[in-house]
Amino acid sequence: MIRSQAKKSTNSFYSYVSLSIINKNERYTLAVLPVERNKTKVDYLTYFIDLIEELDFNIKVLCLDREFYSVDVFEFLQDKEISHITPVVKKGKAIKQLLNGRKARSAEYVMKSAQKQEVQLDIVIDVKYMKGKRGKYGCENLGFVVMELSGLQGRLVMFTEGGFPSNHLTG
Repeated sequence: MIRSQAKKSTNSFYSYVSLSIINKNERYTLAVLPVERNKTKVDYLTYFIDLIEELDFNIKVLCLDREFYSVDVFEFLQDKEISHITPVVKKGKAIKQLLNGRKARSAEYVMKSAQKQEVQLDIVIDVKYMKGKRGKYGCENLGFVVMELSGLQGRLVMFTEGGFPSNHLTG
């Protein structure tokens, strides 16, 4: 049980991390773990990657939700040379400025943690025209941290916290 800021009249809830694979547009959940306070997201990634290797699967692209957007996670994935895609969290002046524009593009971005850690990221930005959706007009910039996304066809692996992906690709 996790305690956090109240949302919809509750401040206690169960939180979990799930591992799914996507193969030929079919999604299969392989594992679900409860979130524990003493474990980091890198701990969960390490466990799941070990499980993937034990099952003799190959990761073509690791799809992570916004909960995994952190310096520690990106350093870990870069060190392991694992291809991945993660939605950008729109916090901070620099990233908000980067996600402002009218054309799809890519950029390099240096992400910094509160502990003064830094990691160099490649950001791909897609522009979505709202056309009155959700009462909004104009365009929305959708940023994604990417690393080596060659060969998207086939099997994709997706980790989500809470079990519901924010964004995902299908091969």
